[in-house]
Amino acid sequence: MPTKKGTGFRKSGTSFPTSAGNGSEHLSYARMISAALQKELCNERGATKIVMEWTGASDRCVKNWFAGAKGPTGKHLIALARNSDSVFWAILQLCSREPQLSLERRMTIRAKLDEAMELLALDSV
Repeated sequence: MPTKKGTGFRKSGTSFPTSAGNGSEHLSYARMISAALQKELCNERGATKIVMEWTGASDRCVKNWFAGAKGPTGKHLIALARNSDSVFWAILQLCSREPQLSLERRMTIRAKLDEAMELLALDSV
């Protein structure tokens, strides 16, 4: 019986090692994104389809993100951050940048509240 030659690829090297070498950093990233998506869309029907529309990713990818099995990469992560405040803040936490931006956000909210108060004052006159 003839044997197959040169038709298969070796199944190795499917993930990059982390600095610790045990994959723990990758898992925390995937879990953070999963928690952020669940926080933002936990009460939404069709949450998977919503995220698919945001990112253009496949149904299987999005389900893996929700399960925390894998995290989004590149353009999908950017699209998620663009559409989801929870994912945006999770990314900032992973980068240890949250407190610095928190002050910025508070200042923006304060300015918008001041503007709204001025508009309300003008309406009451």
